[in-house]
Amino acid sequence: MKVKYIISILLTTIIFAGCKTTEKNYRSAYDVAIQKKAREDSLLADRRAEMGLGNLIVEDDPDGAKITRIADRDVRALHISIAKADSVHRYAPAVAAFKMPANAAAYATDLRNEGWHQARTAKSAERYFVILGSTDNGPEALTLLDSFVTANPDRPSVGLSSPLIIITPTYR
Repeated sequence: MKVKYIISILLTTIIFAGCKTTEKNYRSAYDVAIQKKAREDSLLADRRAEMGLGNLIVEDDPDGAKITRIADRDVRALHISIAKADSVHRYAPAVAAFKMPANAAAYATDLRNEGWHQARTAKSAERYFVILGSTDNGPEALTLLDSFVTANPDRPSVGLSSPLIIITPTYR
């Protein structure tokens, strides 16, 4: 009986003593993860340089935007469908996005009070965008967005990492 008792204590001690993680193990795993992240960032920077995009966001854009050429310029554009009831034309400069329609409506009202008379909301599947208007002319939408950014250089883009152009499929 004593032998079984001693053997079970000895095996338990070996099992628990051999499975301990140490600070050294954590540190080495952390260092490997940091090196991997640095390699991925370097490869992404090289890819951007090859494409001639500099620091423009190409992948993993927080808003899901893609770089699109409009009027001989590369701009951030979000290709999504907007509810037909909102009657948005092909191009719509977006300056904010909200999950709650009341917040988007209040922001659009603030913009209209500031002189952006065509500011309104447009509903996508997931968010309510505040747009400055809409047009079927890409350069015109880009000009409108540029004028907003120039007039409001320090205004944050609520719900977006920066203002962008929404491009919708044509319904007509």
